[in-house]
Amino acid sequence: MSFSSKFTISSAFILLSSLTGCGNQQAPVTASSQNNIQNTATAPYQTNAGGSNSKTTSEKLGTKWGENIASSVTTRQATRETNTPTSMASIYYSTNPDRSYPTSYIALDKILMQVQDPYKRKMKLYPNGNNNYTLQGKEGQRYQLYFYNNSPEQSYEVVTTVDGIDVVSGQTGSVRRRGYIISPQTSLTIAGFRKSQSDVAAFRFSKPEHSYAAHSVAGDISNTGVIGVAVFPLLPQTPPKCAQQAFPQDSEYAPPPCQK
Repeated sequence: MSFSSKFTISSAFILLSSLTGCGNQQAPVTASSQNNIQNTATAPYQTNAGGSNSKTTSEKLGTKWGENIASSVTTRQATRETNTPTSMASIYYSTNPDRSYPTSYIALDKILMQVQDPYKRKMKLYPNGNNNYTLQGKEGQRYQLYFYNNSPEQSYEVVTTVDGIDVVSGQTGSVRRRGYIISPQTSLTIAGFRKSQSDVAAFRFSKPEHSYAAHSVAGDISNTGVIGVAVFPLLPQTPPKCAQQAFPQDSEYAPPPCQK
C-alpha cells in the first residue's frame, strides 16, 4: 500500500520523505474512526488541588497558530514495517489537570518523548493509565514536542496531532497521515504546525476559541486540549541497483553503496 509524503529528521535538519507501504496497491490507505490518533478532550476538568478535598475547576486550553519558526525540510524514501502503530499516546492539557506522580518522558517503543518549553526545559507529565497523560499549560505559553530514538539501528516514523489536527498537513489527524521520521540515536523537535518546507507556526497554549482548530477547515473546537502521537518502525533502506557510470573518470567523489 502507498502512503502520502512523510517527513523525517536527522539532528540539524528535517527530511521530507515519500513513505511506501507493503503490497502492490497504489491507493492511499483509508483510516476508520478507530485509526484516529486524536481523542476529543472533555472539559472542564475537576481536580484535587494540593491533595486537599476541595475541588478546583481547570480551564480547557487549545493551541493557536503562533509565530514563525525556521525549520527546513527535504525528501527521501522510507517504508513502514506495518500499517499499525506499535505504540500510541494521548496527552490531555489544561490549566489545572488531574495529577498523579509526575514523569518527564513517555516511552513509545524505543522512542522517548518529552513536552518542553522553548528553553528545552522538561514539562511535567502525569500518567493517567492506558498511555494517557495530563499536562498543565498556561495561556500564551509556547511549547514543543521532543523525541529521541534510543535504538542503535531502528528508524521510526512519528505521526503527531495537536487538537485533532495533523501537525504536518493541517488535515484531520489519522495514522495514515504523513509524519516525521527519526533515524537511530537522533532527536526530533516539533515546534509547531508545518507551514512550508522551511517554516512552522509555533505551538502556543490559548483559549479554545483562539486555537488553530477553531480557525481551520479541518479543525473542530471540541477536539482542543489533547496531543496525539503514534509510532511506526521503518524497514531498513535498500541501496539502489548498481549501474555502470558512462564516464567514471568525471566523478569527483566515491559513489554511494548499491546492489549488485
